[in-house]
Order: sequence, then C-alpha cells, then structure tokens
Amino acid sequence: MGLAEAVAEFRTRMKAEKTFTPSGLFAALEPAFEAGGFRDSRRAVQNILVIRLDAIGDMVVTSGFFRELRRNFPLAGIDVVASPLVASLMEACPHVDEVFSFAEALFTKDFSGCFDAMTELCQQSLWPRRYELCLCPQWGDDKSATFLLAYMSGAENRVGFDQAIEWMYHPEAQVPEAAEVFQEDLEMIVCRTPPEIVHEAARSVFLLKNLGLRVEDDSLEAWIGEKERARARRWLAPYEGKCPVSLGIGAGIQNRKYPVEKYLIALDEIRKRHSNVVFVILGGAAEHADGQYLAQSLPAGQILDLTRRTTLRESAAVLAETSLYLGNNTGLMHLAAATGRPVIMTCQEPVDWKPACPGLDSLVARFSPWKVPSVVLRPAHAAGACAQSTLYGCCRANVPHCIAQIEPAAIVQAFDAMMEALGKA
Repeated sequence: MGLAEAVAEFRTRMKAEKTFTPSGLFAALEPAFEAGGFRDSRRAVQNILVIRLDAIGDMVVTSGFFRELRRNFPLAGIDVVASPLVASLMEACPHVDEVFSFAEALFTKDFSGCFDAMTELCQQSLWPRRYELCLCPQWGDDKSATFLLAYMSGAENRVGFDQAIEWMYHPEAQVPEAAEVFQEDLEMIVCRTPPEIVHEAARSVFLLKNLGLRVEDDSLEAWIGEKERARARRWLAPYEGKCPVSLGIGAGIQNRKYPVEKYLIALDEIRKRHSNVVFVILGGAAEHADGQYLAQSLPAGQILDLTRRTTLRESAAVLAETSLYLGNNTGLMHLAAATGRPVIMTCQEPVDWKPACPGLDSLVARFSPWKVPSVVLRPAHAAGACAQSTLYGCCRANVPHCIAQIEPAAIVQAFDAMMEALGKA
C-alpha cells in the first residue's frame, strides 16, 4: 500500500471510530514509510526539517540554532515549519532553504482538521524532500503537535526535547500520559538539557551539541532584507540627528503588559531630560489604540507611532535603526536583542519571588534579553494572592497586575543610566 493510501485508510478509520492514538498511526504508516524508502539508514544527511510552531520570541531565541545548524551542514537542504506569523520572519533567514507554515492551534481546537492539514502539508511539500533528519528545538510546553508533524513528515530520525522536562527538577513529577505517548509511540529521539542550562537560547543550541555537532556561537541573529531596511530608514528620516528609542507596549499575555498610562508618565519625564530622544512605537492592531494615546499625549517631534503599519520584518528593521529598546517582554524585545540593541524591559516576575525551579518556572531566567546590555525592571514583591503563586512567571492575573507596581521613576532612572552607558546622555 502506498503512503497516500495508508494515510487515507487511517483517516477513514479514525473518523469512523472517533478516536486517535499515536501507536495506531505508527502501525498504519510505518510499513508505508519503509516501503517508500523513507527508512534507508544508509543515506547520509542531505535534507533536514526543523519544526518550531510557537511564538515570535521563541523563534527569535532559536535564531542562533539555525546558523550553527547550517555551519554543520553547509550543503544540506534545510527547511523549516513555523507558525503563520513567524513564517514571514523565517523567509528572510539565510540559513534555510524553504519555509512552510502550520497553525499549531488546530491541534487542540479541531484535531480532525489538524490531521487533514498536516497530511496536505506532508503530501504537497514534505514527503517529496525525503528528510533524513527532523529537529524540534522547542524545549517547554506540550510538544505533541510538533512530534506528530515530525513523524508525519516522513523524516527517518526525529529529535527533540523530552516532554518530561519537569523531571529535570522534580524526579517525582507526573507528566501527562497523553503528552508522553506522542514521543514514545512515534519513536522520537529525545534529549534533556543539564539543569544548569536555563536560557532558551542556550537550550536550543544544546540540541545540536547533544547530537555531537559543533556550536561555535550561541548569539542571536535578526534577518532583515534591504527592502525592509530602506523602508525603516524612510520612516525615521524626518528624525535624522535624533536618538530613536523603540517602544514595545504590547504583550501576548495581559499580565506582561505594563500600563500605558504609567508608560506615559515615564516617557514624558524622559523626553524632558533627553530632548534629542524620539520614541518609536511598534506593534500590531492590538497596540494601535495605546499607540495613538501616547502619540496624542506627547510632542509630535518626539514620538512616531508605527503601530499597525509595519510587517514583522519591517519592525525588525526599525529596531535595528534605533539606539535601544524600552518595553515589555515580547517578541519585539527578543528581536531588538537579536539586532544587538540594548534593552530596558519591564517584567511581571517579582524580585523576591523564589521559584523552586528557576529553569522551569522563571520567565527572567529563561527569556531575559540575551547577550546585550540590559536592565530588567521588576516589582519588588508579588501583589495580593500572587505571593503564594507557583505559576510560571508568578503573576496569576489576566490583567496588568504585579507588573503595575513598577514605578515610572524606575523606568526613568534605568533610561538615564543606559543613555549614560551608551554615551548619549
């Protein structure tokens, strides 16, 4: 039976029985993969697939991984599957050949639709490439969708991080059985990082080291085309001679969002102290109202609202043209760090909160600005019931809560110090 027929037969049975098991998929497809020549262990690595389906910041902190992967396989075909939003960023990456997009959200919202979408992606784009190796550099969270796509891609060797990351810190921890079966029944090759490696940028390249590959540099990269650079320079041209500072006022999670009213207080004081500064607001539709609020509240010559006007790659180009980043813990912050910009970041995780496992639960430990001058501003204490929290990043609220305790004066002080360090005071 051919591969397409095997998948169609499994899909029909899955829908009739209204159940899916990774072991059932493996039993149905593995003979077809073997018959189709996908399991020829004698082949040298000629084609590599990388799958990372999560958010912008997660992919940016993996940027060094792609450079080092290419260094080890200079002649191989290297493709990537990313989320639809992040795929646009990856299209500018010089280390990959093809970029495909897939929406991970389908996995939990509509599994049948997810399976059909994966099948279509594999039939049209992935199976013809006959990957010898598939790498999945996502460390945290449930990786079941990634592991399922890795198997369905037909790649002979599929490598990723163990679903049981909690075991690194809690030997007695119970990992949900549904998560484990995907890696076990689909025969993923899994590895675990040493407990002392906690930042996600370092974890991604450890996956390469674990395979015996060399890693010469774990710094981040931002991939920006000349078209995007030219447009960024046109936007900033009216402010030539000034000191542009990028502002990241949004956040994918509300408790990571510093109140815009408090940002205004800080920005108003900063622009009085530093008359040469122009604030450049970046963000999408979700940040547009706050961007307009700030733009209407500050002198026109000292603020440029680019919310809802830039693509992700254009945002990266703008970040590269600014002197530093000021804002929340977002994908834009990581992009700023990837361009080498210094960072002043607000964060909801309290200073006095001591997670039992920083490498698992601390946002600051795992996602702080990587290898650039930075100041991370945090509340001294957790607010209210968050003092008893054991959640990732501590804050339990779904609104700006613990982070709102950071005083605007602390932002001003950090900005003054950074400008002095940069010689721009």
